[in-house]
Amino acid sequence: MINDKSKFSVKQSKKKDSESNKYWFWSIWIDAKKESLDEIHNVEYILHPTFRNRVRNISSRKNKFKLSSKGWGEFTIFIRIYFKNENIKPLYLSHDLILFSSEDNQLQRVFISSQIKDEANKNSLVERLENKDYIVSTLDTISSNSNFSESIVESIDESDVMIVMGSEITRSQEFDIFHALDSGKNIFIMSDKINERFKDIRHVKSMEDLMKHL
Repeated sequence: MINDKSKFSVKQSKKKDSESNKYWFWSIWIDAKKESLDEIHNVEYILHPTFRNRVRNISSRKNKFKLSSKGWGEFTIFIRIYFKNENIKPLYLSHDLILFSSEDNQLQRVFISSQIKDEANKNSLVERLENKDYIVSTLDTISSNSNFSESIVESIDESDVMIVMGSEITRSQEFDIFHALDSGKNIFIMSDKINERFKDIRHVKSMEDLMKHL
């Protein structure tokens, strides 16, 4: 069976940009036996929504359908492998691209967007993040002497990662998410169900699941 997932794997390489504090040069490609690679027509990579032209099609067999780019943070790349034989269904894969080192983690700033009902979980998350030397800001830390909406935007801009808590995303949180996307931030939605409007953003079901990615 040609489109057997066990025959294909996804490989990556990365190198820190010497002129930047957080950006990386990265590449991703399909690894398989020669006869399996020869059956591929092209590979479609779907990147994070913050990338321009986020859908990339690669048809070069010479370098194993390698895609190279530049970025930072952590996100999932969705992959479709199309075969020369059009009667064979495309193969769907995914790969978690991680573009930071343990040293970078100690410098990260995190903004948490939460709701009143999530107060206990938020406080627990703040404690766990601060114990790992993250710099955390929340709605509670925003100064009451300033414009609240503008202060939220500033907090997002100053952060490397935004965490959104809540099974039902509020309108104000939607604004926060869109601003974070426009600003190229790494975003996690902490919820027990997938929000279809933001299905391309990484969802985590528990605090333990979240901490694995931070």
